[in-house]
This record gives sequence, C-alpha cells and structure tokens, in this order.
Amino acid sequence: MEHRKDLDVLKGFAILAVVFYHLGILKSGYLGVDLFLVINGFLIIPSVCRHIVNGDFSYWQFIKKRVIRILPLIVIATFCCMAWGFYSMLPDDYENLSEYVIASNVLSGNIMSAISSSNYWAAFNEYKPLMHMWYVGVIFEFYVTFPLIIMLANRCKRLITNGFNNRTGGGYFVDNQSFINILLIVLFAVSLSLYLIPGVSGHKFYHVQFRYFEFVAGGLVGMNIKKLRFKNAIVSTLTYILLVLTICISLFTFDVHSIGGVQTVIGATNTPRPLLLPNNVLVVLTVVFSSLVIVQNNEDSLVNRFLFKDNTLAFVGKMSFSIFVWHQILIAFYRYSFSSEITIITLLIYFAAVLALSYVTYKLVEQRIKPTNKALIGFIIGDVVVSVAAGLIYLNAGVVRDVPEIDAYVNNAQRGMHIAYCDRIYSYDKDFPSNGKPNVLVIGNSFSRDMSNVILESKIKDSINFSYIYKPNPSYSERIAQADKIFIFGSKSSVPEYLWENLKNENVEVWGISTKSFGISNGAIYWNHNKPWYFDQTVPVNETVLEINRNWKQEWGEYFIDMMQLAMVGEDQVRVFSPEHKFISPDCEHLVRGGAQYYASVIDFESIFDDILIFKK
Repeated sequence: MEHRKDLDVLKGFAILAVVFYHLGILKSGYLGVDLFLVINGFLIIPSVCRHIVNGDFSYWQFIKKRVIRILPLIVIATFCCMAWGFYSMLPDDYENLSEYVIASNVLSGNIMSAISSSNYWAAFNEYKPLMHMWYVGVIFEFYVTFPLIIMLANRCKRLITNGFNNRTGGGYFVDNQSFINILLIVLFAVSLSLYLIPGVSGHKFYHVQFRYFEFVAGGLVGMNIKKLRFKNAIVSTLTYILLVLTICISLFTFDVHSIGGVQTVIGATNTPRPLLLPNNVLVVLTVVFSSLVIVQNNEDSLVNRFLFKDNTLAFVGKMSFSIFVWHQILIAFYRYSFSSEITIITLLIYFAAVLALSYVTYKLVEQRIKPTNKALIGFIIGDVVVSVAAGLIYLNAGVVRDVPEIDAYVNNAQRGMHIAYCDRIYSYDKDFPSNGKPNVLVIGNSFSRDMSNVILESKIKDSINFSYIYKPNPSYSERIAQADKIFIFGSKSSVPEYLWENLKNENVEVWGISTKSFGISNGAIYWNHNKPWYFDQTVPVNETVLEINRNWKQEWGEYFIDMMQLAMVGEDQVRVFSPEHKFISPDCEHLVRGGAQYYASVIDFESIFDDILIFKK
C-alpha cells in the first residue's frame, strides 16, 4: 500500500485529541483512540487477508514485527516509570504502578485496567502513569486473534468448497474478495452488536471483542478502497468537518477561561456532563466518519489543499505512538509529584517535554530498531528484567524504604495492610451480646466504616458492645431495636423510615456522619519528605465537600459529627498529618490506623456517650 500523508495527518489529529483529553481540556478527545483503531484496521487487515489467501502468510513473522513495533518503547517507558516511582511514590501507589508495569510489559494493560479500575473516568486514574496502556493491550490482542480467525475461516472455506465440488463434480467457487468481505461484515456485525447491547459487559471499554467493529470498519475500507473511492471535493470536505466536530464535540460546552485552573478529573471537569450525545453514539459516528474520510483520499478536497500541505501535523502523526506512550506518563507524574494545577506555563513546558522526548524515541527507537531475532530477544530480556523487578516490588507491597507516616517498613512490609485494617470492621456485622454494656451501632458505607475504626480506637471501646451494618434493610430491625446509640453516614432525610420506627425508645440518639476529603493525592505531599517542614503541610479544602457537610449539619443539628471541621486548619486548609506525624488518610478519603487514632483523640466522645455510660477518664 502506498504511503498516504492524509493518514499521518489523521493520526496527528487523533493523538492531539487524546492528549487534550488527558489534560482535561477536551472531554470528547478520547474518541481519538477510536480513530486510531479504524486507521489500524485499514493498514493491517488488507495485508493480512491478502497474504493468508495467497498462502504466503507467516503468523509468527507477523507477530514478531508487531511485537518489535510495540515492545521496545514500552520497556523503556516502564523502566523510566519504575525509576521515577522509586523516589517519588508512596508504597500503595508504587505497588499499583508495579502491577501496571508487568501488565504493560506483557502487552495486557487492558486486562489490568478492567480488573483494577472498571471506571476509566475515576479521578485517581489521573495519577496512574500507565493507565493508558489499555490501548496497547487491545491492539495487540487484535494482532494475535485476527490472523487466526482469518486462517481458520480460509481453511474451512477451502475444505467446504473442495468437498462440495468433489461430491457434485461442479465448479462451485466463491472468490476470495467476496469471501473476505462477507467474513469481515459478520465480524463487524457481531462486535457492534456486543458493543451496543446493554448489560453484556461492564468493561466494554477495555476488551477487544467490543472493539473489533472499529478495526474491521477500517479493514473493509482497505479491502474495497479501489471500488469505493470517489472524487467529490464538497463531500470530502464535509466528511472531514463532521469527523472533527464529532471528536471535538465537547468544545461546544467548554469554558475557555478555565484553562490554567485546577483539573482534578479526567475529561475536563469544567465541561458539563453528559456530552451532547451519548458515548456509544459518538463512538459509532467516529467510526463512520473516519471510514468515509479514509475512503475519500481526495486531493482536490479543501482539507487536502490546505491542511495536508502542512507537514507539522503529519510529522506529529508519524510520532503518534511515541507521543501516546509519553504524554500520560509525564502528566501523571507531574500531577502526582508536584501539583494538580495545570497552568498555561505548565502546559507549554509539558508540550515541549512531550514533543522532545517523543522525537528522541521516534528517531532512536521506532525508526532504528528493526524486526530481527536479535532485537526481539534483547527486548524480551529487558522486558523480563523490568517485570521481575516490578514483581519483587509488588510482592513487598511497594515498600522500598521505611515510611513511618503510614506504618510501612521494608523489613515488615505486608500487602493489603491498610485494606485489612479497614475491612476488619466487616467482622462486626453481628448481633449484640447480652452482657449489660451499652450497644453502639454504626450503619453505612466506607465512611461509616471509618467512623467504626475511630470508635474502636477510642478509650470507650471496652465499655460498649459494637456492631456494624454496611447496607441496612428491614431484616436488621431487631439489631436496630437493641441499639442504645446509632451512627449513620449521610443526610438525615436519607435515613430509611424503618430505622426510626424500630428505635428502642425516644431517648436513643441517631448521629449523622459527614463526608470528608484530604486533597486528591498525597504524592505531592510525599515529594517533600526530606524537607524540614514536611509534616506541616496542609491542602486546600474541598468546597463541595464543605457545602455537603453544611447542608447535612442543618438537618442533623447538634447530632452531627463533622469530620472535616475536626481536621481543618484555619478556614480554607485541611491538615494532612496527625500530631503523631501519621497520614490521616493515605488515599485522601478513608482512614487507616493513624487517621482513626487522630479522630479518636479529637472527637468529644465524653459528650456523645455521657447518656449511656459512665465515661472513664
């Protein structure tokens, strides 16, 4: 296939859309990935099908070329991530990075993402340097499976055709072009149906079977390009415009004045949700318009006349894989280690760094490394070395130095230590014993679980019977009726009616528990761990959380525990460390032992429990 400059331009446009998406500027920029998949199918499928039908296709040579195309840059990038994370990351985050390094190095980042984070738009993903490697996993699974499907189908076709002709003596024959087209249409229809049918899977974003129709759409265009291509400058220009508008649809609701502010959620927090059209509709439109654009390689179109004469965007497209690999790594480590605030100066430095680093790896890695056995073996060895190192760090819970502020020590590292501490509360989902002590019941989600740990770290713990309910329902009415005091997370209006109806008596107090937030990530806090003022750091208060708590406090009145107020320093800052130099919340939302002990020391339990027990000083 002859080189097409317009495809380089399309890839340049697609990678810029993805970069702007991860910066929080272009909420619909993720559609650039869908454009990449269509182009990938256009470039790969016709060649694979032609060689298989002709009988000269080597599956292992094909896979080797694809691996050499992808793996070297992945190994270099994951090594850099591990090196940077060694100095800058807290143990839990470094442990998570190690998982992603291993998954990325075996070209299965999509499976890792589906397992660890079903919600791609979750805020914490912004701080994961390798979260975007799901895309590499999807395209590699396509490279592995597609030739096998075509080879199997071609073999079956030959067997059926030969058997039919032997029995009938006829000359029954289906030409190869028609056979491949029919097969591709079937694959397209099955994959698109799986993608559109609701409830088939909660992880459609990450799995190749739900993405096949995008590859195949490009493949159908590639197989029939000579028949489909037509020259109409107006239609061609209109199609380009529709593709650009689809991928940039969030610009219609984007507040340009917000550029330079703090971006905390992937997909532009400063644009209203939802988008003008549902996500699945936007994906299908992107596939349709990008396929039409590829068909209409019309030199007379207005786009080709003006845009395609600019070599800058085309060169960006040629470097698109390097840009894709590095862009998220750089912005994630910046957000993690320095600040979630992305100013105009930050953007300029960021773009310069991404382009410079991508240019170097494009020239020295992508263009120079040839698909030889020596190169393959060399990078597989490098892959294994980096993955083994990541595996050892993962097994040691990401602890590479003592971090007393979260009770993590190299010689006593335990995976899941914080989870085990938090989840111990679920063992308290049991009825109260009959021993004469007051019964204290806590109801609700993980924020109530935190309150449970606070109570069990307080000096009243031995003076009460404690019970916990995660999801209340009427079956717990008897336990509710036995409680002398109840704590529940949320607004008072959300408390189910049966709880009030089953109280032991009118003197039983029901207390509301507030929500809380201690920033977005402690990475930027930990970056300063060698500074003398490390433990004096605070973070800006989350105004949304404060507003929620103010509203809940109005409902609960005096029977409300405002966890945020108890941690605030002044009017607009929240403390990060307890006086004992422990992180109050390693994940910025939930408490582990240090945080629970801090709240146990500042909550006035003497006043709260003075009606049901003699407080022991």
